[in-house]
Order: sequence, then C-alpha cells, then structure tokens
Amino acid sequence: MTAAHAPDRQAPDRQAPDRQAPERHAPDPRAILAERARLLARRPAPPPEGEELSVVTFVVGGESFCVEVGCVREVVRLRHLAPVPGAPPAVLGVTTYRGEVLAVIDVRRLLGRPVGALADLLRIVVLGTTAAELGLLADEVVGTASLRVADLQPLSTDRGGPAGRLARAVTPDAVLVLDGGALLADSAVFATGSGHEPGPQARDAEEGSQ
Repeated sequence: MTAAHAPDRQAPDRQAPDRQAPERHAPDPRAILAERARLLARRPAPPPEGEELSVVTFVVGGESFCVEVGCVREVVRLRHLAPVPGAPPAVLGVTTYRGEVLAVIDVRRLLGRPVGALADLLRIVVLGTTAAELGLLADEVVGTASLRVADLQPLSTDRGGPAGRLARAVTPDAVLVLDGGALLADSAVFATGSGHEPGPQARDAEEGSQ
C-alpha cells in the first residue's frame, strides 16, 4: 500500500503592504498652555496627618507674626539703630550684631500695613541661613510654638501683593505666617542701588553710606 504524499505547498508570498509613515503634526501651543493651566489649578494634596511647623512668634505694633524656626538664628535686644540714607522704606537702619552690620526691617512696611510709633524696648529676630542676614523688628517676642500644618489657612489676599510674596499662610488665630526664605531674598529689602546686600556685604553698604 503506497502512502499518499501531501502536495507541496508553497508559503504565500507575504509582502507587507506599503504603509506611509503617519504624518506628525506640531503640538498646538494653545493645548499645551491649557494643560498647564489645568495642572496648576489643581488643589495641592493635603499635608500628612499630624505634620507640624515650628515657628517663632513676635509682636510689632500690636500685630502678631510668626516665622519658621529654621530661619531664625537668635533673638536679641536692639541697642542702637543707625539710619541709612537711600535705603528701601522697609529698612529702618542698621545695627551691629556680633561684630557685623545687620539691616533691621519693619515687616509692617514690607506688607504695606499702617506703621505707628516704635516702642522703647525693642528686639530683633535675627534671620539667616549660614550667617546673620536680616533683623526683624519686634516689640515683643512671644516664643516658639508648633503649628499643625493642616490647621493653617491659605491667604485670602492677592497672591501677587506683598503678603503673597512674603507669607505662607494664616493661623486660626489670624497670625500671619511669614516665609523666612522669601524675606531673605526679597528685592524690597535688598534692592539694587539701595546700598544693601544680604550677608557679609552689609558691612560694605554701611561704609559706602558714610
């Protein structure tokens, strides 16, 4: 009995059909801007439960402010204050701190708040990172406190105004939480041509004003 042989079958010639590469269109700038606006409009994620912010609270002109402890180097009495001609309005003058010249500012002026007479016994909250760079005028320093970040309220003022630049939030007791890093970099304090620069260059500023 002869075995049947299957007929030879040739594999079909599989040639891929001609396909044109998809045409690439340049991205629509309007779509990109719209997507960015949508992402920026998202509300930030709530802070971790129990997260706290350590601050130093002080009073000037009957109004309370606080600033994060990480930017505060020391609190000292203001023993003398020398005005500097041509300084920005918020800079009341300079004082000597540990052998260095330190600019002293009134945060009320930075924020555009009404300013009254100064108290007799003043203190300064010395701010700085690696060195003393700035002194915040204070009638009284209340002390340190820990704030629950979840309890802080966003600023209701115009974000483009002074408070929007220099403050982080408001406490439930209506105390303005200042941004220490923003204060140390603010152009209203270290303005070009004012003769003031942050850090050790403040000494050169005082010499140039004499």
